[in-house]
Amino acid sequence: VAHHAMGLVQTALKDYDAAQENLEEAIDLWIELQNVFEHASALQALGYLYGLKGEIPAARNLLNRALRLCVDELPPIPLRETLRKNIQDSIDELPG
Repeated sequence: VAHHAMGLVQTALKDYDAAQENLEEAIDLWIELQNVFEHASALQALGYLYGLKGEIPAARNLLNRALRLCVDELPPIPLRETLRKNIQDSIDELPG
């Protein structure tokens, strides 16, 4: 949990290398804990970060993975649609 939160804060502070490291750690943890919602959320955060860094193909790949997780594997919980919309908005903001 802390890695995910730190990665979000570091992204906002433009400490992109530290943010990437923490978000990658968070993804590994969410996979281990089998928490699909947080896994998709962390993938979205990492994809957004890659977009900020100008690494558009990697950003698109991560965001599409997050979207597939959200749509295909997440049960219909109340926050699912909010997460799906946030991921789609991130995809739509990418150039090209």
